[in-house]
Amino acid sequence: YRCIGSLMLAIACITFFARRVEDTKSQQLVLNGCILGFAVMCITLGTMTVIQAGHLIGGTIVFAVLTALSLYKRVTH
Repeated sequence: YRCIGSLMLAIACITFFARRVEDTKSQQLVLNGCILGFAVMCITLGTMTVIQAGHLIGGTIVFAVLTALSLYKRVTH
């Protein structure tokens, strides 16, 4: 759980500090990082749910949605 929390904190910090990026290439790089981070979280939580290490279906769904939204924004950007 500490690894998951630290990854979430890292994603939040990167997103917060990159909110005023105006260059299109830099925005794409930030979105790629968010997509990768959210996907890793979704896979990790999904794996933990499957091996019954915890009841984390809600978290898995949340990170799947965040990954899809970030990917959609990246593709349409």
